[in-house]
Amino acid sequence: MKKKVLVIDESPLVREYLKTKLLENKGEVEADTAGNSLEAAGKMRIGSPDLILLDYPLGETCIQVLQEKRLNPNTAKVPVILMAQKIDQEKIIELLPFGVKKVFTKPFRVDALFKTVSELLGVRFTIDTSPGIIDVHVNSDILFIELARGLNHDKLDMLYYRVTELLTLYEMSIPRIIIMLSDLNLNLKGGAAGNADFGKLEKLLHLLLKASKAKRRILHILTKDENIRRFVTERREYAEYRLVSTLQEAMNLLYADEKPAPEAKADAPAEEGEASPEIEDADADAEVLEDIADLVESKGTILNADDPKTEEAMLLRFDRDYHKHLTTEALREVIRNLRIGAVDDDGIILEMIRNIFETAGASVKTYLSGAEFLKEPEMALFDLVFMDLVMPEPDGFMVLEQLQAINYQTPVIVLSSMTKQEMVIKAFQMGVKSYLYKPLNPEDVFKKTLEILKPNF
Repeated sequence: MKKKVLVIDESPLVREYLKTKLLENKGEVEADTAGNSLEAAGKMRIGSPDLILLDYPLGETCIQVLQEKRLNPNTAKVPVILMAQKIDQEKIIELLPFGVKKVFTKPFRVDALFKTVSELLGVRFTIDTSPGIIDVHVNSDILFIELARGLNHDKLDMLYYRVTELLTLYEMSIPRIIIMLSDLNLNLKGGAAGNADFGKLEKLLHLLLKASKAKRRILHILTKDENIRRFVTERREYAEYRLVSTLQEAMNLLYADEKPAPEAKADAPAEEGEASPEIEDADADAEVLEDIADLVESKGTILNADDPKTEEAMLLRFDRDYHKHLTTEALREVIRNLRIGAVDDDGIILEMIRNIFETAGASVKTYLSGAEFLKEPEMALFDLVFMDLVMPEPDGFMVLEQLQAINYQTPVIVLSSMTKQEMVIKAFQMGVKSYLYKPLNPEDVFKKTLEILKPNF
């Protein structure tokens, strides 16, 4: 008899990912999903699950689901795996009587999560344990994707959803993407190992083409690996990827693309299958998904959808559902009770950051110099720190070096008045992945906070 799993999460992308992963266990597992407490209660009454995977948001939805579960004799003893962005030990202890067996912090490790699912259900899941590091950030309206030390199938699946999540958050309909590949050590020369690595690289490139959504893409691959470069250039299906050797080269190409494009000749349409031109008209690029008619439900998933229209409709549905839970109240819940540190020699910037967060219920502590911040005895308690780069000594770069030396774990968002191109190069040289340009836009500050503190993948 198949085991039934109910996935309850406010994020439509998390629900889709976990359902897809659970159904990979052919024949032994059924999976259903719910996006809120009301829907979850109805599905628990109709079909008793053998396991519940439950998101723990900062609101009361989680408690409502657990109370409904305990009141139903058919589900009272069903084990629960909790997934949370942030949860303290006292709250975990409080939830134990509701059947909570394990808590995972988002973004969760897929191998650890499915090891626990396997133990609780008594079924087996195939998990890729090969090495691989993936990091994704949005800066300067560019999506930066870093991959190193190998490619892992399960992490590539999660990468697809993380990219989709960020493109939706930043409303990037025409994404500009830089994929940085380093130290992958892929064997592309044949044999069992070569075929496996061949398949992983093919999967990576295919998923990023799908995730970018736009009919005209600006995709750069930064790599010095000649085997990877040959792999891409020899395949026509990857003609939309540009190969570059340095970050400076990638940035030069991207900013060249911002210049006005020459007028296209109306009587010279591109041949079918022809690679996208280096510079394209922005209005033409804007034709992304607007022509999709009614949204339709699909029996498949994004990762295996063969029909482009079906896939695009599903992505539109995710956009709609994602923005639905980014209401004013939901966003306040994300920020409420956060502890924010802000370091800048400009009092106006500090006041702006204070107003953005304190009106939503967060606490903000400000510092007019890097030296003042470094003397803060409780700086490890911050959830997030904003750091100006250009200050009297020690400047932001010097402060970051000292924080790295003590292995400071709190995320730091850098603030800078440098030009975009200067900032990108300098920031990556310093190992900084998240930054904002001055003058600050409150909406940009808020989105960057969501990106850093509320990742699902």
